[in-house]
Amino acid sequence: MNYQLKLIKIPVKSTKTSLEFYTKLMDFRLVFLAEEYGWAQLESGDLSLALYEINKGGGQRLMGGHVDFHLALRDKDFILLVERLRDNHALYEQTIHKGDDGTTFVEALDPDHNIIKVFLMD
Repeated sequence: MNYQLKLIKIPVKSTKTSLEFYTKLMDFRLVFLAEEYGWAQLESGDLSLALYEINKGGGQRLMGGHVDFHLALRDKDFILLVERLRDNHALYEQTIHKGDDGTTFVEALDPDHNIIKVFLMD
């Protein structure tokens, strides 16, 4: 078998409200929005990401805290993201972290207090 990642889902209070964070700060592109179902689908390269309102058909995970996936960006895109997050007060803990394993990462805080970890790719 050869699995591929199809879709990442993030619970939000309002798909419409959360779109600004994910499109303007995180630079995802909106593919479609179905407000009546509490669903927004976005893309970045080959990665598909969905925002869903709890109990409207997308899932029941609670909002807030660390999500169960990590993203990664190359040098200049990582630096641009850090600047955007810092300028918009969306950089969790206001710092760039250095992991014990030598990795570099930041954590973004979305409007629903979901924490999105983004690594600097080598």
